[in-house]
Amino acid sequence: MAETVTRSNEILGARERLEFETLLQWLRLSFLLTPLLVLASSGPSAAGYAASIAVAVAASFAWVALLLRFRPRLLLRIQLFLRALDCLLVYMILVSYHAFLHDAYYDSVYLLFVVAAAATHGRRGAWTLSAFAGLAVLVSRLQLIATNAIVYAPRHLTDAAFYTLLFLITSSAVAFLMTRTAEVVAQRERALSAQIASRNVELERTAQELARSVQLRDGMLAGVTHDLRTPVTVIKLQAQMLRRRVDERLAGSVDQIDRAATRMARWIDELLEVATVRTPDDLELTVKHADLVAVLRDVVDEQQQSTHRHSFQFDVAPESITGVFDVPRLERVLHNLVGNAIKYSPRGGCISVSVHQNDGWASIQVRDPGVGIPAEDLPHIFEPFRRGTNVVGHISGTGIGLANAQRIVQRHGGTLSAESVAGRGSTFTVRIPLEPPT
Repeated sequence: MAETVTRSNEILGARERLEFETLLQWLRLSFLLTPLLVLASSGPSAAGYAASIAVAVAASFAWVALLLRFRPRLLLRIQLFLRALDCLLVYMILVSYHAFLHDAYYDSVYLLFVVAAAATHGRRGAWTLSAFAGLAVLVSRLQLIATNAIVYAPRHLTDAAFYTLLFLITSSAVAFLMTRTAEVVAQRERALSAQIASRNVELERTAQELARSVQLRDGMLAGVTHDLRTPVTVIKLQAQMLRRRVDERLAGSVDQIDRAATRMARWIDELLEVATVRTPDDLELTVKHADLVAVLRDVVDEQQQSTHRHSFQFDVAPESITGVFDVPRLERVLHNLVGNAIKYSPRGGCISVSVHQNDGWASIQVRDPGVGIPAEDLPHIFEPFRRGTNVVGHISGTGIGLANAQRIVQRHGGTLSAESVAGRGSTFTVRIPLEPPT
């Protein structure tokens, strides 16, 4: 629907005025009852009059409907003129109806359209249509007297002044109320707009402070992880050198030091990616051909050495699944999933690990019998620093491992999903293509 500029002396906007015109269409249709009333009161002799009224009402309804549908801007420009035409329609109906009754009773019908003009065009519409409708009353009485349809009486002339005054008072009151209502609404809208603007300024300031805090946090994480990487590398190198020189009694302890340093290196890598990576596309993969089954077995074997209360059930089909992966990052994903299965199953139990190949894709599942994830937390577990509410304060964790794992899997073109029931364990599924996405 085309827009129209609302004039300063019009109360309603273009949209509201068109909606108002649509409502008036129902009023026009109600005039179709007039021919039926005439036929009921005057019999078949009024058939011609009744038919002319029906045609006039139908024509009025039809051309306004066409303007509403195809020329709404034109309708808005001539809307006050339409009220005058409505008064002419009323004039034609009433003159004929009063002629049949040989008296005049129903001139207050003009008030419907006078009030409509006041509602859409304010005081200007109220005064214009009041004068026009009052003149219509006077002319109709003169016509009825001239055609001997009614007998002259002084009230037939004074009624015109009376109805004009009635139209003016009523329509002016409507215009006043509409204007005051519009002013109140405008004041409230201005107050609301000012309040919204103030809130927006406050929110923008808060967002800027939050952005600075995030930048500070990321900068600190990047600095800390960089500083931690060097001593961890030294520990690993020294443990490997010490392993060659010690006897078997100390070899186990040295291996534990080496595994702990390896886990710490993985955690440092996760912290570094939290500080530097925003989307999966920000990850730069270094891919090579590798046997996914062998990678997964190494991860499970290493994790098995960290626990005595858990056992692993391994399900593989086929025995070797070769693909192109960033092996260190994929190992980090698998360590995170298997390590979580151990950590969040504090009572121990059997952890099921499976890997299968199908149509160029590998599917890895890690299922644990642990504490599970509450349903309300499940949609958020891959968000950074989000953890299940049932483990916060009970089981240590940072909430960054799964977020990083999902980014890595997505960067490989795969998906990472979770199913869980609180108190009954969780199942994490990785689907990853064997060839990198093009």
